[in-house]
Amino acid sequence: WREKWVRTSPGKSSSDTITIFISMMSSFQGHPDYSKGSYYNNPLLNKPTDDPKVVEKYPSFATPNVWPTKELPSLESNFMNMGKLLVKVGVMVAHHCDKHVESKCKTYEKGRLHRMISTNKVCKARLLHYFPIHKKSCKNSSDVEDGKVQPSPSSTSSSSNDPFSDWCGWHNDHSSLTGLVVGQFVNTKTGEFLTKNPDPNAGLYIRSRKGELLKVSLPADNEKVHVGNTLLFQIGESSQIHTGGILQATPHAVRGPDVANISRESYAVFMQPSWNEPMNVPSGVDPKNAQSGQAAEQLPERVPTLGSRYGNKNCPFTSCNYASFTSESLKAYH
Repeated sequence: WREKWVRTSPGKSSSDTITIFISMMSSFQGHPDYSKGSYYNNPLLNKPTDDPKVVEKYPSFATPNVWPTKELPSLESNFMNMGKLLVKVGVMVAHHCDKHVESKCKTYEKGRLHRMISTNKVCKARLLHYFPIHKKSCKNSSDVEDGKVQPSPSSTSSSSNDPFSDWCGWHNDHSSLTGLVVGQFVNTKTGEFLTKNPDPNAGLYIRSRKGELLKVSLPADNEKVHVGNTLLFQIGESSQIHTGGILQATPHAVRGPDVANISRESYAVFMQPSWNEPMNVPSGVDPKNAQSGQAAEQLPERVPTLGSRYGNKNCPFTSCNYASFTSESLKAYH
């Protein structure tokens, strides 16, 4: 997939490879998203159900996978194998998350995150191609030292010119746990896969609960760890709800490089509850506390608060399930 993609000119070809990615462009925060192309599928099962009524009712969960087998025969096996690995490790991460929450909240269902991720077979995986940025000037927008950012006024803005979200705008994942592979940069002129980030300021950024802006930096290769084998995980809003706010979703964005002809390739798996999983907090916890006031105040502009989607008439505290919460979240962003 990667070789065919970076060697094909979108303006000069009508190949199926281009069609796959262009057709998956969407809107984001009310604007057409021209920054990236995506390909979604279920990495665990090609056909989650044989019941057409279930597919009709829950199309984003239960629709069978579609593969460009003729054009990209190896895509299916590679996509599925990578997804299954991320889920396998994610189940282990979930176990440790549960232990932490159980130590803080006696009414939390023991092993809930582990149960949901290990038993649900309708998670989503997303193959991402970030298009090269042809015109960009981010000079003096920030200094990145040891992963901490000292932003200028321009970097704290969440407008379309915000350099910290020009490849992917600020948002929270609404799933339970997201697994990511290390993003890979490609020279689209030569097709070369780069071993180093061509712009040290480009890449994935997050905001802490206190509003601190941080660049996600990986450790250097050493005798025990090869950076290319690193997997990344971040918390989603469903875990925020199910733990009563003990775990908080990670606001994140992707910043593009100040270098021409550079794309970024990535792959994410959104591990989530089943569509009918109740979106409830632990017994005795006020559901309004699922998002702390401090965390809500520190959300980047245009990131919808949890309270705007959870506890409304379409997703009541007492009867909302994950399918309804998903619907509300997608409407808020798209």
